[in-house]
Amino acid sequence: MNLPSLSQPCESIDPEDAQAGKLIGTMLSVFFCYTVVSGIYVMWWTWDSIRNSVFQ
Repeated sequence: MNLPSLSQPCESIDPEDAQAGKLIGTMLSVFFCYTVVSGIYVMWWTWDSIRNSVFQ
């Protein structure tokens, strides 16, 4: 395996690789937001279930 040394400059990133990186970042952001929203919903649902079963 031929790895470049630190003294050699890196090649530029292809436009396709940049586009793929942006897409992956967007997908991760959407997944993070979904996780937060679903976690908040589950916390609310749990609290509502406990409150209804204890106080009624």
